[in-house]
Amino acid sequence: MGTTPVLNLPYPADADPADVPSDMSDLAHAVEAARGVPNGLAGLDANGQLPGAQRGPIPLVTSLPVPLTDGVEVILTDSIAVPTYSWRLRYNATDGRWAYVGGTPARHLVGTSETTTTIGSYVNLATLGPRFVVPKQGDYFVRFGCTVQDGAADSQVNIGIGVGDFSAPALGDARGHISAANYFQSIVGEAYLPNVANAAELRCKYLHTLASTLTVLNRYLYVTPSRLSP
Repeated sequence: MGTTPVLNLPYPADADPADVPSDMSDLAHAVEAARGVPNGLAGLDANGQLPGAQRGPIPLVTSLPVPLTDGVEVILTDSIAVPTYSWRLRYNATDGRWAYVGGTPARHLVGTSETTTTIGSYVNLATLGPRFVVPKQGDYFVRFGCTVQDGAADSQVNIGIGVGDFSAPALGDARGHISAANYFQSIVGEAYLPNVANAAELRCKYLHTLASTLTVLNRYLYVTPSRLSP
């Protein structure tokens, strides 16, 4: 009885006696034994899918792969060695985009306390942002916030997010009201940003409404994708 070189499956050699039932039985048992083992045959579960143990790890990548297969998954990151975000994505052939299915958001923090006296329009502070350059065109969720202090009572304070050095209107914003001079307030906002261009810089800027000094500290921005283009 001979055997195949890779899976070691039996087959009758020319000199073997003819015994079809025994030969078929030996082959069937050998195939069963090779199913789902290392260097063996892949086996499907009740749903026709590979069991998790046979799929191997989801690849960690810094760019999205091509060609594309429906259902393939990757973890997109900015650095294999020192990642600052990790987005698990699944390709959907129906709409031709990558869907976000989990992971850790990209984030940028600016802890420095900085000020502005400009009123009535969105401005940058001495340290820009927080900000983040998106790695692919797509739809994104953002969460942003800061702590503010205004020298004037009844001042309205806005934190807005847009692309680059934007002016009003912001793509998303959050507002606070300083009821008494020099009071502190924390402002938090969230926004869904559709069809952000590839390599666009998402940036936070600041606005207040009364002539005074606005102080901003503990700024942050968190970004996760919803769907990304290939």
